[in-house]
Amino acid sequence: MTLTAPKPHTSTRNLGTSYSFQAPAMDVVLGKLPCTSTLAVSPILLTAVLSIPLGVYMVHHADTRRELGANIVAVRAQSMPEFWSALMLVTIFAVLIPVLPAAGSTTWPSVILSTATIAILQLALISRMVRRELVSAFASPYITVARSRGVSERELTWRYAMRNSTTPIVTALGTRFAGVLNCVVVVKVVFAWPGVGSSLCRWF
Repeated sequence: MTLTAPKPHTSTRNLGTSYSFQAPAMDVVLGKLPCTSTLAVSPILLTAVLSIPLGVYMVHHADTRRELGANIVAVRAQSMPEFWSALMLVTIFAVLIPVLPAAGSTTWPSVILSTATIAILQLALISRMVRRELVSAFASPYITVARSRGVSERELTWRYAMRNSTTPIVTALGTRFAGVLNCVVVVKVVFAWPGVGSSLCRWF
């Protein structure tokens, strides 16, 4: 009688079969992944485009009513949960002022409300961070020296202060991407977005 060695275990990347969809679970996830990726990347891009000018605006209007108003709006945006922001945007722009679709993902207008819902929180966080980094940069000696040489405020902001503030801002945007993925699950349910979040609700 001869003993044979057991065959080594090889991973087949098989997640089993989804009983809800009656299809392989891996195929279901990969089929929904492009929609999820679109809804995760677009708020980060929108945040990157808007948060930096907003942070610069807050710095140049420091200790004024304009900065106070911007800070109040940012704090209120941070305190609102994503599902509440989604419901308010749908109520305003799809019911009271019906200019955008309330759900779906077939056209670009249907992406606006879902993207804005996720970007509200990220925009509030990153814009306040941009302000903090620029305030720290403007207090540095090299800014004082450059200002004494007659460098304009615009050049001080974008060429000197922003250059040293870019690294922490980009790092924060990268770390917020993980937070965006968490928001996507909730937002996709509200807007009936055909992504992984809607599949999770159906699985459970």
